[in-house]
Amino acid sequence: KESERTAAFLRQEPFYSQGQFRGILIEPGSDPGLLAQMGLKPGDVLQHVNGAMVVDPDRLDVLRERLASGKPVQVSVIRPGIGPVDVTIDSNLVAAMIEN
Repeated sequence: KESERTAAFLRQEPFYSQGQFRGILIEPGSDPGLLAQMGLKPGDVLQHVNGAMVVDPDRLDVLRERLASGKPVQVSVIRPGIGPVDVTIDSNLVAAMIEN
């Protein structure tokens, strides 16, 4: 199941600021090294996937679908202490990491 696959490298929780949804808080999953290999860091707040804004906590399915596509996935995150950061995730690399 795709949600089990993504759980290997990330846990996600809704992130709210001043009572408004701001994105998905990214935390390491069962294998924290996988998160780093994707170019993400604990505490990153996911806001866009391939240019589409993550508008509610249930929209992480967009990221899961993109990661399953086998194509590069462009995500925008807010990184604590840094600000906006764009990261390109190689979904083939993610699949290989999860299978090993």
